[in-house]
Amino acid sequence: MQIREAIPGAFVGLAAGLIAGGLAALVGQPLGWALVTMVALGLPLGALGGGFGLLVAAGRLPAGGSLPWRSTGSWGSRSPGWCTRSP
Repeated sequence: MQIREAIPGAFVGLAAGLIAGGLAALVGQPLGWALVTMVALGLPLGALGGGFGLLVAAGRLPAGGSLPWRSTGSWGSRSPGWCTRSP
């Protein structure tokens, strides 16, 4: 298992924290609060995203298996109501 598998998930988590901190600063929060927002969201999300990437690479979790309709391989009868097409 290589660390390279964790990079995309960790990057997405850190980017989310950066965006949240930037938005906090944009709406007028003090710089300290914006930094706390960035760290408090970015570090846990980055760690969870990187860990998820490692677990998928190790075969412990299926990629994309968190959606309930994904397990059947088709939309079928398990599709959520918001994605059904009207005739």
